[in-house]
Amino acid sequence: MGVDISIVAGRTAATTGVIYSTKNRCALSAQTAPAALSEADCDGFWLDGSDTPEGREFPLFAADRLPALREVHRGVDGGPDRAIVYGLSYLLARGYKYLALVENDVLLTPGWLPTAIDAMARATADGLRVGAATVRTYDRRILFVRPGYAVMFNIGAGMIVLTREAAQALLATYRSTLGSEIIRVCRKMSQGDVSQIWEPGMRQDCSSSADWFFDCALMQLGFASVAALPALARNIDCDTASTLGLRPVAEAQPAAGLEPSLFRNYQRNLYAATQTMDAVGYCFDPRFDRFIVFPHQLAPQAYVGAWRVKWHQCFGPFAMQPTNAGDTVRWELARGSCDVILRTADANKRFRVIAEGSVNEFAHPGGSYSVSFERSGGGSIPLELQPDPGVAVSAILFSEPQPWFRGLENWRHRMEGLGLIKHLPIETDAPSIAGGFDNSLPDLIDHER
Repeated sequence: MGVDISIVAGRTAATTGVIYSTKNRCALSAQTAPAALSEADCDGFWLDGSDTPEGREFPLFAADRLPALREVHRGVDGGPDRAIVYGLSYLLARGYKYLALVENDVLLTPGWLPTAIDAMARATADGLRVGAATVRTYDRRILFVRPGYAVMFNIGAGMIVLTREAAQALLATYRSTLGSEIIRVCRKMSQGDVSQIWEPGMRQDCSSSADWFFDCALMQLGFASVAALPALARNIDCDTASTLGLRPVAEAQPAAGLEPSLFRNYQRNLYAATQTMDAVGYCFDPRFDRFIVFPHQLAPQAYVGAWRVKWHQCFGPFAMQPTNAGDTVRWELARGSCDVILRTADANKRFRVIAEGSVNEFAHPGGSYSVSFERSGGGSIPLELQPDPGVAVSAILFSEPQPWFRGLENWRHRMEGLGLIKHLPIETDAPSIAGGFDNSLPDLIDHER
């Protein structure tokens, strides 16, 4: 990633770092940047992935009208998920207490930042350990309505404020999700069925982008996601009411979410059901009865040669593609069987598989194609895959969990090694960005004692 950083103003002792991300669409940025990058007690960082001259020049053109803007990072390309992991890792390394993401199609109301933090405080006083907040409160993404705030099950990355712990958790477990997984996690935590309340276009068999997994990942790690009531943000690139069936909440106490009596189940399960990051990082797809490991979840040492990241929004979201013939990816099949999914637009490509010293070569018919492997004996089988340049490795599907799939908390080393983020020096006073999670229970509120 060749990122060019322009310093607009010196960083302050602000509590919050704000990532404002753009790609082209300067007309939207002209409308949304002033509110996103003008709050008090925050440092703003504009990440731009534009591929037009106008888009690349616009952040510096607008900079003098944005009092919170500190730096412009141009060349943050490769899709929105790459901007998310780059931005969060950058803010973590700089030591901010709160980390905010804002996309340029979201129009905020001034005062949005203290309002989001106030929603966190209200939920904390209500007995929750809070990891994320938003002021972009959509009615069909509310899990529970509470006095003065809402609990959410799908905030998304368009406008979100995270604690340091929550940001680390999301980077460790970063992956796409399924509609069925969202239903399963919310039912486990609340005993309610969100498929009865979510947006009309959602289905159980939908593959969804990584930011739709944020709240479910945090729930399973003991963190709540909350929102301000009423909303102080809305998307302006489309009419969400007519296209998605989503309405920004205008009321202080809307009729939305699950039955209020289920909130106590959610509150208690937020602690009792806490899982490890490695367990949350596995994506189980009931359609195939398989555990999915995405290429970016493998350790950097699994890759030999010059591999490049390829973005697939709702599946991965990162595939890996070799640059040269002979570039190799390696893993062990310790239990059961596995299937490897490879994608290419070229029907003339090939790939080679090396298993237990045996070399097999396959022709790729184009599109999405999979090849299966089973253990012939009782021990682990080392596997090597060598796709032609232009063939992307999209996923490895296992019939059983693999014992080597662990250590996701070391996300920084993994993402640097795969080129998803650049190496960043860590501020000397910045809290740890790998591990060190506080798993203690908060003080109970009076009516819970």
